[in-house]
Amino acid sequence: MIRHIAENRKEELLALAQSDPLGIRLAVNALAYGLTSPFFDVWLQEAGGEVTGAVGRLDGAGTLLAADGFDEEEMASFLQAVGMERLLCGERAAARLPFLRVQSALLLTQPMPAPGRETGLFFDYAPSPRLLYPLLQAGSGESIALPPFDGWYVDVSHKQRRGLIRAVAAYKGEELVGCAMTAGETEGRALVSGVAVTPRHRGRGFGQAVTAALTGELHRAGKEVFLLRAKGENEAFYRSLGFLPCGEYAFLRPGGKENG
Repeated sequence: MIRHIAENRKEELLALAQSDPLGIRLAVNALAYGLTSPFFDVWLQEAGGEVTGAVGRLDGAGTLLAADGFDEEEMASFLQAVGMERLLCGERAAARLPFLRVQSALLLTQPMPAPGRETGLFFDYAPSPRLLYPLLQAGSGESIALPPFDGWYVDVSHKQRRGLIRAVAAYKGEELVGCAMTAGETEGRALVSGVAVTPRHRGRGFGQAVTAALTGELHRAGKEVFLLRAKGENEAFYRSLGFLPCGEYAFLRPGGKENG
């Protein structure tokens, strides 16, 4: 059975989110908006008194955490019924759901901080999200699908004020040349996203430098560092920073046809 959960089960959800690094996405939204807001919905699938799956949805995009024993038929029917536009889940769950595969993704982890590099950059550790959006938009790749500015800005600003995400901006003199930010952070984990460098400054080590500045802060805060990218996208770049593969995921379209 799949049920919408209420605020009194938040701690249960946060504990469940620890089972998978992608649970950061559910945990951060729950901490930012609670479980009764109109912006974020969470449902649990249960069987025999055990939770077998959790689904969170924010602005039509969903994240599924599924145990091996989850009921794929019930979950597939449910996801189609609630109108999920895009769903991120582990590869094993994706293979059991009859949905169109939009993209395969790889989760990476950085066990140790990357060594710093002398680039002559100045780092701003509290930049305004308003300044970062055009840069992220220009640097968008397969894994970065930015929503429209207004919704993105409200969401990022809200979470930034609550310490649930952070960003670092890199300047060469007075010119903003790059940035890196997290998609979400819990007490012990962080999910990096949104690394971008202005087109004319690429190839000069600025991307490595700003990413190392961000992940260095995360390591100093005692967090495990993760990053999700499309398979093969910027692989050499992230390996140069010490990121290693640790899991396979997929983006699905629940309104699409059979997985392929």
